[in-house]
Amino acid sequence: MNSNNLIKKFELNDKILELIKKYGEVITIESGNFLFNQGDIADSAYLLLSGELEVLIKDKKGSLKTINKLEPKIFFGEMGLFHFGKRTTAIRAVSTSNLIKINFDTFFKIAYFKHKLVTIIYLLKLNKELNKKVYKLNLDNICSQIKLPKNEFLKVLFYFERKKVVFLLDLISENIIKFRINKHIIDNYLYNTAFEFTD
Repeated sequence: MNSNNLIKKFELNDKILELIKKYGEVITIESGNFLFNQGDIADSAYLLLSGELEVLIKDKKGSLKTINKLEPKIFFGEMGLFHFGKRTTAIRAVSTSNLIKINFDTFFKIAYFKHKLVTIIYLLKLNKELNKKVYKLNLDNICSQIKLPKNEFLKVLFYFERKKVVFLLDLISENIIKFRINKHIIDNYLYNTAFEFTD
């Protein structure tokens, strides 16, 4: 999946913050230890509760260089959830730090329940009305119809690609998306989505 700056940093609100604390896993990282390394598989995001972390990146010689510091109440690592690739930086504890770890599926259930439901209904409608092998669509038109911001709709499509609801997903240009719909699982996925937890 090709992507660009349409995908913006995720912002927490109080309700989502409360749910992350409820459903996430509390972990502790001792001073000097790494939470993850550059190149690790990205499958979780984190909320820093206490302590201090540093963000490091390898320079041309392979040495680690600090590029940022993270303080309590910051939520980080979420972009790896949407790209489900490898970590582009390393995170190391400056002091003993307590965090909440939340995996990809739980994060999406909490933060994107309504977005998922709206999008899956749209895809079902699209599939039944047009029944095409490949869909090549204008993002502005889609988002106007379903009343979702463009970057939020793209995040949900990333998630659906990971779940194989859609496949061969490609952002052809800033405003044109191409994909196929998995007709074998989309009906069941709507049922499952409707019964996920929301609080």
